Amino acid sequence: MSKQRIAWIDGVKGLACMIVFWEHIYYTFLGNSPVIMGQIHEGVPSFFKIANILVNGNFGVCLFVMLSGYLASVKQINSIGELGKAVLLRYLKFIAAFAAVFVLYQVILGTIGFQTQIWGQEYESAWVAMHYSNKLTWLECIREVFLFGFGMNAPLWTIMPIFLSNVLVFVINYLTRNKLQRMKVVIAIAFVVAGFVFGYPGYGVWSQIILYTGYSFVGMLLPYLWKFFSKWKEWILWILLICAVIGVNGGYRYVVSYASMVVRVPEVFYSQIYWNAILAIAIVSFIGGMAGLCKGLSKPFFQIINQYSFPVYLFHFPIFCSVGLWLHRLVSLKVNQTITFFLMAVTMHLLVFAVAWLYNETWDKWSNKLVKKTNVNPIQK
Repeated sequence: MSKQRIAWIDGVKGLACMIVFWEHIYYTFLGNSPVIMGQIHEGVPSFFKIANILVNGNFGVCLFVMLSGYLASVKQINSIGELGKAVLLRYLKFIAAFAAVFVLYQVILGTIGFQTQIWGQEYESAWVAMHYSNKLTWLECIREVFLFGFGMNAPLWTIMPIFLSNVLVFVINYLTRNKLQRMKVVIAIAFVVAGFVFGYPGYGVWSQIILYTGYSFVGMLLPYLWKFFSKWKEWILWILLICAVIGVNGGYRYVVSYASMVVRVPEVFYSQIYWNAILAIAIVSFIGGMAGLCKGLSKPFFQIINQYSFPVYLFHFPIFCSVGLWLHRLVSLKVNQTITFFLMAVTMHLLVFAVAWLYNETWDKWSNKLVKKTNVNPIQK
C-alpha cells in the first residue's frame, strides 16, 4: 500500500476520534440546555442537518475500529514469537496511555474535583466523572489500569473491546498466513456477520466486544472494497458519499418510516448502531476509490489532527467533567447560554489539545523509548 493511502487512512482515523470529542462537547455544553436545543430544532429541519455527522460518536467509533482492524490485518505475523510481540506491543501502547489517564483522574480528584451540575441541574452524564469520585482500593486500581477499566461503567470502556478485537485479528492473520486470500475473505466475512448478529449493543461488555470484533474484521475486507470502487467514476462516488452522509444523519429513518407503512419492519433493521456501522463501511469504501479526496486527507492538517486525536480521545473525559463544568458554571452566570456554549467549545479545544500536546511530548515519547528497546517495530496506533 502506498504512503499516500496510509496517510489518508491516518487522516480519517484522526477525524473519527475528533467526532467522538465533538459529540461530547455538543452534548455536555449544548445538549443539556433545553433553550439552545429548542432553538436548533425549530430553526433547522432535521433532514438537512448535514453537520450532525460531526457529532455522531457512534459513527466515529465505527470508523476508528474498522481502520484499526485494517492496520492490524496488514501486519505480517509469521511465527508465534511475532504474534506474542505484536499483542504485547499493542497492550503496552494502551497500558501506557491508560495509566496516564488514570493519573490525571487521581490528580483532579485530589485538587479541584469533578462537577456534576450544568445549567443549574444535574449533568445527565455525571457517571463519567463519578466513576472515579471515590477512593479506589489497590485491586481496583490494578483493574482500572491493566484491564482498561474492564466493565461498561468505566468512562473508557471502549478500549477493552478495541484491544481484544485487534488481538483476534492478529491471531487470525497468523493462522491464515499460508492460506489463499479467498480463505481469509471467507473467515473475515464470517466474523463480521457474527459480530453484527450476536453483538447487539446494550447487553454488556462481552456483547460489545463481539460487536467491535465484527467492526475490526471489516478492516480485513477494506482492501478488496477499495480495489472494487477504484474502478468507478469519482462523480458517482461523490453522489454515493453524500447519500451515505445524509443516511448517517438519520435520513434512513424517513425511508424506514415510509416502508413501515406498507410492511412492518423490525426495529433491529433500523437500529442507529447498525446503520452507523453499515454507512461507515460505505463511506470508507467510497473514499478509498476517490483519489482526489485521498490526497486531500493526506494533507498536513489532517496528519496533525491524527497525531493528537488519540490523547484527545483519552483525556477529554476528565477535563470536561472537572475544569469544563467548573468554568461553565462561572461563565454561565454572566452571559446567556448560547454565548456560554461557544466560549466553552473554544476553551475546551484549547485546553484538551494543550494536554494532548503535553502527553505526546512527555509520556508518549518516554513509553515509545521503552517499546523500542524490545527491538520490534512498534504497531501503528
